[in-house]
Amino acid sequence: HWTDRDVEVLDTLAQAASGEIALRAALADAQELAQQTAELAAAAAVAGRRTAEFARTLQQSLLPPQLPDVPGLDIGAAYVPASTGEEVVGDFYDVFEGVSGTWCVAVGDVSGKGPEAAVITGLARWTLRAVALRTISPVKVLGRLNEVLLHQPAGGDRHITVAFATIRRQRGRVTVSLCSAGHPLPLLRRADGTVFDAARPGMSAGWFERADLSETKHELDTGDMLVFVTDGVLEARRSGLGGARSGEEFGVEGLRRVVAIGAGSARELAVAVMDAVEEFRDGPPVDDTAVLVVRVTP
Repeated sequence: HWTDRDVEVLDTLAQAASGEIALRAALADAQELAQQTAELAAAAAVAGRRTAEFARTLQQSLLPPQLPDVPGLDIGAAYVPASTGEEVVGDFYDVFEGVSGTWCVAVGDVSGKGPEAAVITGLARWTLRAVALRTISPVKVLGRLNEVLLHQPAGGDRHITVAFATIRRQRGRVTVSLCSAGHPLPLLRRADGTVFDAARPGMSAGWFERADLSETKHELDTGDMLVFVTDGVLEARRSGLGGARSGEEFGVEGLRRVVAIGAGSARELAVAVMDAVEEFRDGPPVDDTAVLVVRVTP
């Protein structure tokens, strides 16, 4: 006769086996995507077609075609490519469903540019998705990404900065767990306008076997917003024309000021940040710029 304990153990083992199979399949897909991206970039280079159109097409393939519709969350993003558009850069963002009903947010930046950056970006995105099917811990997700990057062939830049969050709605409460691997820290804007860093600094992935990472948790209320950016926002500079101080950066304080003012929807706040950066910068963008906002709704 099967006892309740026997059934519980078998169910746990079945879930573990299912998760392992899903992880292996997703990682295999990531490796295949990376290989296909590398082959596409190499073919374009040989044919002499490394044009802005090719770069933009490849860059857009590394971003989600549309953000998911998540009950209880309002999600919006804004993205502006570098002015040259002649090479792929490693900026990316993603929102997807994880294990146990969680929703995951990832915003990252791969070191370097060109086909190599595209390969690592594709690998990173699919690795994050695969590992998030097994754990709700952002530290474990980014730790596994670090391991995967370290097993890539040596040579060239293979490190990456990522801010990763898991959001969970359970029994009427919304909680978020965040971890930053060398990435600009996400901001948390409370409904009353208070703004503060939502995570603690951590080590970029792909450098060392033991990444120094930490997890920060918050309980979220209706109207609270999480704001993620890439370094193209913080490092936007003035050229010194029109009386402005040459080399002045938009910086964290510039971002905080815009976020504190707030906006209605997640999309509106993302656009407001991007507009403020565009207004501050008195020249063309030299780096891709991404903003992603998550707002808690009733």
